[in-house]
Amino acid sequence: MSNLNLSLALAAGSLFAAPAGAVDLKVPAHFPTIQSAIDAAHPGDDVLVKPGKYDEDLVIDGLDQVGVISGGKFKVRSLRISNSVGIDVAGAACSGAFDHEFVRVENSTFVSLLYLDLKGKVTKFVGDDDMLEVTGVVVEQSHHVFIGDSKFDNLLDGVRMAHSSHVHVLGGVFKHAPIEAHSVIESYVTDSKIGFLTAFGSPLELARNTIKKGAVVFSLSDAGILRFNKLKKSTVSFNGCSDVLVEENKAKKSSLRLLNTHDSLVTGNLISKSPGHGIELSGTSASWPAAPLAL
Repeated sequence: MSNLNLSLALAAGSLFAAPAGAVDLKVPAHFPTIQSAIDAAHPGDDVLVKPGKYDEDLVIDGLDQVGVISGGKFKVRSLRISNSVGIDVAGAACSGAFDHEFVRVENSTFVSLLYLDLKGKVTKFVGDDDMLEVTGVVVEQSHHVFIGDSKFDNLLDGVRMAHSSHVHVLGGVFKHAPIEAHSVIESYVTDSKIGFLTAFGSPLELARNTIKKGAVVFSLSDAGILRFNKLKKSTVSFNGCSDVLVEENKAKKSSLRLLNTHDSLVTGNLISKSPGHGIELSGTSASWPAAPLAL
């Protein structure tokens, strides 16, 4: 097992034993392509990729405890992980897209994606607005997926997660790349720089993020959590939610809105240079043990 999935497994409370006889499959020293090395991999093996450009659409399907790792950056067209357990990928950049997606994780468990560099292109149409056509990472029907220390730029969605659980985005930088969550549970976005995020029917936690010139919208979600974030010229809205916690955020020229939201706690927020208290409550039952500081 690679160090990446070891850390993820420990954090999740589960640990796979690395099979005896695991080997390193080196590209291009041992295999001419990354895909050929993946196809030859057995549980516990790591595919070690020399930094560079590889004109490949990678498919990891039905594998167990395999890593695809580079000491630098390796660029491929796209990456798809399906029906697999214990997959690590580190250092991937994508230059093309399969079905308008750079990376897709589906029907898989314990997947870690680190140091991704995903940058889309703006398509210009005569007489129309510019259009972003590619999504960075799609996570569907998967569990315990970790996306860490990655960059997302000029994408229709930076990360889109749906019908999944325990998805954790940590240390991401999102530039013109929204985050979308639909029907996910026990998932997190932490320590990241984000602009726009929408969560529908998803008890998502946002913690220690920087949200600048953006908007975050929770809709019909239970147990949404917003804590320890820094907001600047941004709006965070909870619409039709319940069991919401808004705690110790620092908001400058920003607004926190709880609309038709119930059983919520708002406490310890520092609001500055915002209209009124910077917090709007409408049709909402909220406990407010400590008034926000309006500076």
